[in-house]
Amino acid sequence: MQPQEFILLLEGYSWRRRQQENMIAYFVCQLMNIEGKYLAQPIGVADLLEPIRGERKQKRSDDEEYLREQFKDILRKERV
Repeated sequence: MQPQEFILLLEGYSWRRRQQENMIAYFVCQLMNIEGKYLAQPIGVADLLEPIRGERKQKRSDDEEYLREQFKDILRKERV
């Protein structure tokens, strides 16, 4: 297999995966919106796909700071 064929194969896989995600999100939002009277605002396909395709909001430094705060007791014991 040549490199460009492999790249086309990966692009095809990515396209199929996105199409499948779209289809699943569509049917799930239809099921969730059956009883619209319980929801203040109907859920859309984009709302369901946001966690999957949305950009990462936190940076690595934020993650490191959060983890240091969570495990500060353990880190202090290791230093002593």
